[in-house]
Amino acid sequence: MKKLTKKNQIILICALSFALLISGIYLFGLIYFRSHFMPNTFINYIDVSMLNKEDAEELTSMIPSKIYIVEKDVNGTDEHRDMIDLTNEASASLSHDLMPLIESQDTSLWFTSFFHTHQLESVSVYGDYDRQQFLSQLDNLYCFRKENIVMPTDTHIEYSDYRLRIVDGSDGCYIEKDTAVNKILEETDAFVNGSGINVIDLRDLYYKAQSNTSAEDLNDRLESLQRILDKTITIVVNDSTVISLTGREFGDLLILENNEFTCDDVRIEEYSHTIAETYNVSDTEYIDRNAFKTSLRKILLGTRDSTLNIEWISDTVDTNDKLIEVSYSRQKLYYYEKGNLIFSSDIVTGNNDFAPDSEAIPEGSYTVQYKKRGATLVGAEYTEYVEYWIGFGSPGYYNGGHVIGFHDASWRDEFGGDIWKNDPSHGCVNMPTDMVARLYEVADIGTPINVYY
Repeated sequence: MKKLTKKNQIILICALSFALLISGIYLFGLIYFRSHFMPNTFINYIDVSMLNKEDAEELTSMIPSKIYIVEKDVNGTDEHRDMIDLTNEASASLSHDLMPLIESQDTSLWFTSFFHTHQLESVSVYGDYDRQQFLSQLDNLYCFRKENIVMPTDTHIEYSDYRLRIVDGSDGCYIEKDTAVNKILEETDAFVNGSGINVIDLRDLYYKAQSNTSAEDLNDRLESLQRILDKTITIVVNDSTVISLTGREFGDLLILENNEFTCDDVRIEEYSHTIAETYNVSDTEYIDRNAFKTSLRKILLGTRDSTLNIEWISDTVDTNDKLIEVSYSRQKLYYYEKGNLIFSSDIVTGNNDFAPDSEAIPEGSYTVQYKKRGATLVGAEYTEYVEYWIGFGSPGYYNGGHVIGFHDASWRDEFGGDIWKNDPSHGCVNMPTDMVARLYEVADIGTPINVYY
């Protein structure tokens, strides 16, 4: 073997030393970056280069921890995402567990990190947050805002413009709020405990249209309903007047609910008013409106042509000469004499849905039992003086006239309409002073009262 020259020996030693140095540096980096971030590493744009887990977690402790909530777009064409910053919007005190990010580094190529940057996002956290603040943020989610809620519909039969048709169900854009909130809280708790992720997908909770009735059954149901509309109703008013109603005319008196027709009592009441006002021309004989409404309800839901003979009440019959009617839906009082409407008045009634101390008078029959000029009404939170008091109660039961009644309400500027929904009476029927004064003059003890919705 040829002996190396001294110069070559020096070169060889230098090469070996350099190789050992490079190897040593590489091995150092290989070991060092198992517990430290590599150069040019950023977490949420914060430089954590060369830092170990503890130092990096301290530096990134103020990084906002964001929860992303995935929802359905109201148009159904795309997803929608909401974001809640736990740090700034729920007073969260969180630490970022960065060890998984360190362990995910490819340390075998650590030296390449000097030539490019690593942008990382920390999602593994642990700590606590203010649940009440967080819940208040949920009210602003896209899926809970009124304008983004489209109620679902199942496949059903629809009745419009006097026509029946089967309408396919629609998923809409509706999610049950309590169910969604529970899922968000459960997954947020898991996230801040280091065992979950910060993306919560709610899309599988949205309502999906369904039909509990087969297509064949729906078609059979439609044909059955159509037979109700195809009949003719003949109303015999008197010897010279006959009214013929087809489905186009009497269809307004029906309501389609859950693929079944029911009678629209409000419309029937209005129709009976029209019939009475049109054909009551005598002071001694008038239409029995209660009998008319009862008969009409029976034949409306039938499938065969039917005839309704109107019953007339003679003046010689000593009943129902006077009648007071109260309509909740229209917020109107009607006063009749012998079937003829003498006058009507806007009113304000009670409303059970609005306040516990506002008691709506139950639907049914009553009689006038007590009349007094000048009375003081006393309740749990009120004392009011009224000019006119007309107390009433159930037939056969005398309550002294002090429980429910008609009276003036000088504290009100308006009556009727939707006032009763937001500012109801405590249970009595409030009337303008001039109208209750008129009713006071004509109503007798024993005058029947009909209350309906």
